[in-house]
Amino acid sequence: MSHDDGESPAPRSGAPTYSMLMAEARRQATLPRPTARSRREADIRQVRWWRVRTLRSISGLSTLATALVFTCLAAGNLVAGWPFDSA
Repeated sequence: MSHDDGESPAPRSGAPTYSMLMAEARRQATLPRPTARSRREADIRQVRWWRVRTLRSISGLSTLATALVFTCLAAGNLVAGWPFDSA
């Protein structure tokens, strides 16, 4: 479908137009802002990076620790020969 004629692609299709998007953006801009979090973030200039909640979540440290625990458990089971022992 070519839009070289300057007409809208589908005037009654329900597709958002620029004016609809602008109206929604203006409506959202006038909404009240959410209040601040109840717990304040630690200042990265004063504490180590792992004490700052946002940096710790971005680093993926908890995911890495969980994967490391499961890997150690699996390796321990393989070394012990657990589900394959013939006893």
